[in-house]
Amino acid sequence: MKSFDFDATLDRFLTPQKVLSPLIFDDNEKMHEDIRQGLLKIADKIFELTIGKTNGLEPEDVCLIGSLSGYLYHEKSDIDMLIIIKNKNCKELAKDNRHFDIFTSAQKNALKKRNVSFSWRKKGIDVKIVPHSPFYATLYSIKNDKWIIKPNKNDFENIKKEDIINAYLLKKQKILDELQTIHTKNTGFDLADQLHFFYLQTMEQFVTHKNQISDHIVYKLLSKEGIFSMLADLAIRAYNSNCTFQK
Repeated sequence: MKSFDFDATLDRFLTPQKVLSPLIFDDNEKMHEDIRQGLLKIADKIFELTIGKTNGLEPEDVCLIGSLSGYLYHEKSDIDMLIIIKNKNCKELAKDNRHFDIFTSAQKNALKKRNVSFSWRKKGIDVKIVPHSPFYATLYSIKNDKWIIKPNKNDFENIKKEDIINAYLLKKQKILDELQTIHTKNTGFDLADQLHFFYLQTMEQFVTHKNQISDHIVYKLLSKEGIFSMLADLAIRAYNSNCTFQK
């Protein structure tokens, strides 16, 4: 896991910016049109390189999430983009929502393996591909040019630092304990499946608390420490270790 300055990072998360990012939004809190069109073109390219190769799937929405969609951005913030996929008539993925979740989440890793990356005006783009519309602390539809979940600075007023620390420690320990249990009870492809499902399940817990900034801060701290990337890497390694190829 990564080493980072916990106290400084937490203090930054508890000190929101006064306005939304001028790089992304105008004075009326609407996305700049040139930014919006540029991100949509990038989303189209990402779809083409990933999900677009599967018949029956289509993009339902493209959204801005993360720090640049709220008041927690900083100078080095990436652009976090969400591509929501609709299963129109793909029979192979229609029977099991879990397989659809796994399939979509694997697409980002496929781009990473091919060393494909995207940026906009020197800002890196971190893309997530998901099969349904989740609830994030903040959510702006780039496709429809409107807020779905608008940020509110008042949400920060009653947050206590000690509560965030306790929630972070409890959640981290719970994740590590469950990870140990999964490794104890499973082997082979069952282990890989359980690790991947646990990664998706853990991520899902942080995107179902509508407008809960405290949950978002805990998520950001765990992400900074590399918890989620570790879970994803473990699942990928487990799959790879059980795959053999013959000429």
